[in-house]
Amino acid sequence: MKLVFWQGFDHYWQKESHRLNQHGSHISTGGDSDSNLHLTFTGSMSIGRFPHDIGHLYSMIDIVDVPSGGQIEGEITFEVEGKLGELVEIRGEKIEVALPGSTAAGVVLRGFDIEALNYPHGYHTRGFGFLLDDVQQTAGPDRTILSFVPGVFMFPSKSPDPFTDPDRLVWRVMPFPKNVEPKTPSEFKYRMTLYYAVISAAADQVKVTLPAGDRRIGLEHYARRRSPRAAALTLQGQGGGEYDRAVLGIRGFRWELRDWERTLHNGRYLRKIACMIDGMSYDPDTGLVSYNTRMDFSNGRRRQDRERRFLGTRIARVVRRFSNVEKEAKRRTYRTSYGFHAVHSLYPVLFQFKDSTGPVYPVARLYNRIDKLMTVQKEIVLPG
Repeated sequence: MKLVFWQGFDHYWQKESHRLNQHGSHISTGGDSDSNLHLTFTGSMSIGRFPHDIGHLYSMIDIVDVPSGGQIEGEITFEVEGKLGELVEIRGEKIEVALPGSTAAGVVLRGFDIEALNYPHGYHTRGFGFLLDDVQQTAGPDRTILSFVPGVFMFPSKSPDPFTDPDRLVWRVMPFPKNVEPKTPSEFKYRMTLYYAVISAAADQVKVTLPAGDRRIGLEHYARRRSPRAAALTLQGQGGGEYDRAVLGIRGFRWELRDWERTLHNGRYLRKIACMIDGMSYDPDTGLVSYNTRMDFSNGRRRQDRERRFLGTRIARVVRRFSNVEKEAKRRTYRTSYGFHAVHSLYPVLFQFKDSTGPVYPVARLYNRIDKLMTVQKEIVLPG
């Protein structure tokens, strides 16, 4: 039985940054009479207004072949709405999945989808996230119940960019017609779909470990300065050489832009967003898993290093550094990349399997390209 684990995503626009309009990455599996595994990778991205751009979508998956096991897939859709500039979190109803006999199981994400409903151009964003929380397993004589609570997080907000701020001089001197740049609504509405998979096997064949808390890395950026975008982490499973194969899944991720004092608003365009597990190694004797988390956000554009200085000479720049002109220039300029403070969270799940005698598949890096279409699919077939 082949079990497939989605290990995150890495999406970016090739030329410019855009609003959060339509965005997603998920996998789905199926089989046929010959026990071949059909894996479908679906990705979506769309620009808010202009210019035309090309999106690059990556996703990591890991596949393990075990003698006995199962994978039950499902999805939950939320309609998230609120006032622009307010953080909204929604928790769904508890979901219970019945599994036969003495079974050990865990639940992981297999992707997500986001779509703006009430404003087709989308909104600037301060973050979003998906989580499978309160995971519990109750064993009975005839069946096992796995329960969990799905939740989503969305934070649209206004940005300081010149062509989206109606208080700027360019809007007062030459206001754009509504068919070119319609006024952004004061309230937002998104459709957010969470895709999940319940992974199970006989209780004596699998060990599921959920670490306490989360794995968090903070990123800070202003102008050309950036902090590292990856962190090396470890997760302790059961040692003793009993479990010969281990796989990491993700039960949730979240990223959020904190307040940034140098700008009037904290929403940002989106150039790149990533949350991915990469470079995992496993020692069956100690049960220790080492892995890297790659989590990134960027609102940079192709022209971000070509901005003209407010005053050209070096002496003038020294003078203005201590003046009110400089303080205002930092808050309200025509630069195309604004500073931010991004905080990412990742919630991993460790699965350890016994007697994994099937073929060992390398971790796969899937790729889709968005050009004229907003949603693309790629199908992969693995022989049974």
